[in-house]
Amino acid sequence: MKTRRLQLSISLTAAILVSALAFAANSRPRAAGIPRSPDGKPDLSGIWQTTSAADFDLQPHSGRKDAPPGAGIVEGGMIPYTPDALAAKQKNLPIGSSRIRA
Repeated sequence: MKTRRLQLSISLTAAILVSALAFAANSRPRAAGIPRSPDGKPDLSGIWQTTSAADFDLQPHSGRKDAPPGAGIVEGGMIPYTPDALAAKQKNLPIGSSRIRA
């Protein structure tokens, strides 16, 4: 009799645990109105707009032909570029832009 109760108790506990895990796995919260890709992840494609001058340069910069002045968003003001990275950034600047100081 005790063995039967123990078996029933273990079976019932296992069934409840499996049901709870299955429910938790299928009940991921979804925000309403967010478009999703076929795999269920949020679709982040679209038009994005910045509200700072960081889309021109992350570092502080004065007015130049290709960008308005901006305070930058890097803590400490300057990014510690390696010489190769600084040369690549200067090479990629549009013609007529002010050059970057190291």
